[in-house]
Amino acid sequence: MPRSASLLVAAFLATADGLVLARPWPLATPAHRAARAVVTAQEQFDTSGQQFDLLSLRSFRRDTILQYDSTNQSEPLRIALTLLGILFSLSVPSLASELRIGGDELTAYVAALLGTGISGGFFLRNRSARLQRMLKIDREYAMGDLRATYRGLRTSSLRELRGKRRVVVVTGSEAALEETMSQARVYRRRLAAADAVIVPVCSDGREGPAGSLTVSEAESKWLWAPNAPQEWLGYFNELVQARGLALQGELGAWIGLNLRGRTFGSARGAPRWDELLGTALQPSGDGFGEVKEVSRDGQQAAAEAAAAAVALGGAAAGGEALAAAEKEASGLLDAQAAFYKALTDANVEQMSAIWDPTAADDAYVSEVAGKGARVEPWVEGSNAFPPRGLRATDCDALVLSPTEGWTTARAAARGWHAARDPAVAAYRGW
Repeated sequence: MPRSASLLVAAFLATADGLVLARPWPLATPAHRAARAVVTAQEQFDTSGQQFDLLSLRSFRRDTILQYDSTNQSEPLRIALTLLGILFSLSVPSLASELRIGGDELTAYVAALLGTGISGGFFLRNRSARLQRMLKIDREYAMGDLRATYRGLRTSSLRELRGKRRVVVVTGSEAALEETMSQARVYRRRLAAADAVIVPVCSDGREGPAGSLTVSEAESKWLWAPNAPQEWLGYFNELVQARGLALQGELGAWIGLNLRGRTFGSARGAPRWDELLGTALQPSGDGFGEVKEVSRDGQQAAAEAAAAAVALGGAAAGGEALAAAEKEASGLLDAQAAFYKALTDANVEQMSAIWDPTAADDAYVSEVAGKGARVEPWVEGSNAFPPRGLRATDCDALVLSPTEGWTTARAAARGWHAARDPAVAAYRGW
């Protein structure tokens, strides 16, 4: 009988009618057994395990060492060359004596000392740079072990979100987080378009979001809850202490990860969402750099804004309250349309009427102006007016309270092509 990849085994089963010939599943071939052995070996190899690094004289995660070796190939070579320079410099007196080079022994020792000092300095500098890079990669991979919960049902590690979501983690007191999340809600459509995930971690010791931090259906695409908050706080404390700082009071801190799981920014205090959305959290597009332009009529945008205000607690539930919230949102969108018309038409009179001269100065604008930026006035021929043809797309509004409302839009010029000339996000408080 010829050999076959799958062998048929005859099995006789006894039944009331007699014997029945059965055909069971194929037997495993040597190739199948080898494949299972490889899978088993891979499962046993834990890339998050610790491995001692001889050059740093400390242990790192295995995936940290693999990541560093694959992305930094010239730096180890420089370290090796400087180490060889140290060894060669130390051997100069012996070589000079054996080869009878030079007649002064003191000169050989001075040359050895200078060579050792120069090579040693380069060695320490390159070794320190390598250590700092590996520590940064190690913290990023350690952050990938932290887990966040989506809609209170599915928990995923940040490592599992690589290639899918950008992540911004914010920590601080409950009061500080409520203010930060209130600002983030204004950009809910922009955060969703950027495939971003915001994880607020309360430093007051609470085990989950409370008050206005509750994750609603309207926010579930971008606002996730931390799983095991104490582990998140421990990571932040370790990160801040590594920089010689400490988490104090309500100041808090934030850190952002790009799609590859690498950090794109971090700082103490609250993030500036408009800056992040204009740099690291731009719309994802369709994978080829194409960002589809969204055009909505005013009624549709007002209805969505009213529904979001009700879901986020900015307006009461019910038919009459929803209609009132829609009317308020419509008023904001009308004011936004008037603003863009005056802006694109370079109408000085209308722009002057829109701005309130008695309003307090914006803190961010004042800070930028204090660093040397110039504030252009609304006068004829001013650079404050953009080129003609600018238009607002994907207009949105949100009423946070009876005295505070915000509008957002994506501004684009006529003939705009997303892949070559991405639109500018514009935000306005009313």
